[in-house]
Amino acid sequence: MGRLYLAAGAEGIDIDQIQAAREKTENDGGSFDPLSFVVEKLDDDAFDRFYNNFVEMTEHPILTPEAFRFLLRLQIANIPHSIMTYGVNPAWQKLKIEAGGMRFRTATQIMSTTDKGIEIARHRGEDGFYTYGQMLGGHDIYNARSVALVDDKAKSFGNLPEGCSGFLLRTSDQLLTSQRGEVPEGVIVIRSLDELHVHEGRLQAVPDALPESLEQVSNNVRHILSRQGAFNAYLPYLPAVA
Repeated sequence: MGRLYLAAGAEGIDIDQIQAAREKTENDGGSFDPLSFVVEKLDDDAFDRFYNNFVEMTEHPILTPEAFRFLLRLQIANIPHSIMTYGVNPAWQKLKIEAGGMRFRTATQIMSTTDKGIEIARHRGEDGFYTYGQMLGGHDIYNARSVALVDDKAKSFGNLPEGCSGFLLRTSDQLLTSQRGEVPEGVIVIRSLDELHVHEGRLQAVPDALPESLEQVSNNVRHILSRQGAFNAYLPYLPAVA
């Protein structure tokens, strides 16, 4: 939320009001929609400035360091991947994806349900292959024999199709209510996204793997990141030279 606070504060919105609204909504058991709150406070011109500032700023990057490194490994290995996200306001999800600054190779799916296993199953054809279209332009089609799901909520794996693999991220033993639940059979629990690596075209968990050196990834970064501002934001997240 730090990124939103900065962009909203620049347009004169009281950050304490956003925090209070968020606390009230979540205490009542709801999901707070910060973008709708901002829209109500700004005219069209001010909202355009807020939107552009949110996308372009380098402070408070959308991706965590290990999430950035994980996506970078997928890009370098040329592994098609899709970002599946759910939220009460699709426009807020789209804004965060755009601000992430990555050139994803496949579709970004903003879902109307939290059941990611069922969503994956919808892409399976009669031939057993999973078909995905490319996000940028929509021209390239990817067919896969199986899909690997990475998520931090156990319930996301409940309806994962047979033959697909799952990696449940649990960075702490202190779980949010939404993260609790039994781990389905066959799903591998990981403590960090840095454990996930591509081997012979498949995603595998390697708990003690060393991160790539800066020399290995530096030539790919500017191509993968869509904006110079995003490059500057994520530069500190690159692994140190081994």
